Amino acid sequence: EDLLVNLNGLHSNLERDFRTAIFPQFHVTRQECGGLEVVYTSSRCFPALVEGVLYQLAKMVFKVQIELRELERRPNKVLWYIKDLGPAEPELDEPKEPKTEPMSMAMSFELLHSALTSAFHCGCDRAKCDTGNWAGEMDFGMVKETAVQAQDI
Repeated sequence: EDLLVNLNGLHSNLERDFRTAIFPQFHVTRQECGGLEVVYTSSRCFPALVEGVLYQLAKMVFKVQIELRELERRPNKVLWYIKDLGPAEPELDEPKEPKTEPMSMAMSFELLHSALTSAFHCGCDRAKCDTGNWAGEMDFGMVKETAVQAQDI
C-alpha cells in the first residue's frame, strides 16, 4: 500500500529531472474489506505493464502474493481491486532458508526504471503480449542482476 500511495510523489520528483517524461497517475483508496481500489490514469495507458510490475514487485520485493482484479477499463483509465493474499510461495530455484548475508538491492530510480523497462521488453512471452495477457510474465532476474551491477559502480 505504501508503494502505491507514494507513486505520484515519486513521479512528481522525477518530473524535475525528466521534464519531457509523461508519468501516470495513481489514486489509491483503502476498502473496508481490507483491499485497495487503485485507479491508474495515463495518456499512454499500459495497464498490462502495470499489472505485471505490481505482481512482480509484490512477490520479489514485498514477498507477498496479490489478487489483482480489473473492475473497470476506459481508454486512458483502469480501476483495479488489489488484495494481499499473504506470503508468496518461494520460487523452485530459490533457497527456502534465508541467506546468512543479505544482498543489498539499493539502486537509483533511473537504474531500476531501466531494468523494469528492459524486463518488460525482453522477458515477456510475445504471444501473450499480443493478447494483452502480460501480467506476471516478466523476467525480473535481470532486475536483480542490475542491482548487483549497481553495487559494483
